[in-house]
Amino acid sequence: MTHSAYRTLEIDFLGALANALVDLRGASTLAFELIQNADDAEGARNMIFDVRDEALVVENDGLFTDCDDQDSPECPWMPARGTRCDFHSFRLVQGGTKRERDDTTGAFGIGFTSVYQITDEPQLTSGSRRWVIRLGEEVERIGEDVIDPPLDRTRLVLPWARDQTPLRERLRAQPVDAGEPERMLNELLIAVPRAMLFLRKVDRVDIRRNGETMKTFTRARDAEIVTISDGPERRTGAF
Repeated sequence: MTHSAYRTLEIDFLGALANALVDLRGASTLAFELIQNADDAEGARNMIFDVRDEALVVENDGLFTDCDDQDSPECPWMPARGTRCDFHSFRLVQGGTKRERDDTTGAFGIGFTSVYQITDEPQLTSGSRRWVIRLGEEVERIGEDVIDPPLDRTRLVLPWARDQTPLRERLRAQPVDAGEPERMLNELLIAVPRAMLFLRKVDRVDIRRNGETMKTFTRARDAEIVTISDGPERRTGAF
């Protein structure tokens, strides 16, 4: 006589994230992923990287789409539209939502994953929602505040992970040292104009240090030629 039993099958979420981070190291990779994600945002045309002493702050002038039912595990837009709102997509790490859209630049679900190389608690604000993501918690990993008045853009605040926390250990990621802001600034100045050659919508990116603009890159397209300029310097590429 045989006896059937059932067992749970689970995913090691932090382990999977640690494996993904192996291929997402470096400021250049982070810049590319965040720029591509901004290029996918509805209405985004301008972007800011502000390298501050306490955090990397990234903004664009687009807004997350919102089904207005974030209490639902699944986005109510799925049956009718075949895709999720941006907030539901954000919660479903590597969920593949971008596969259903033909107007996206970035890869599926890895853009935000890359931020964990520099931060433990990223903060996302778009419209009336502010989310603080705490992956170290087993439940209730996203804390939400309602913003009034709403923010008319999307902002990511990535506080530097300066200590070796349990989350750093689980992600097999080193803490950020005191020289990281300057390294990030220098790599952004190189990576941003390269990334802009492949964008569809974002046509201006400002690089700032503690709120002071260091460089502004603009993008213009003429037929099949894309030109990226920062004033005196220009670079071109085929689109």
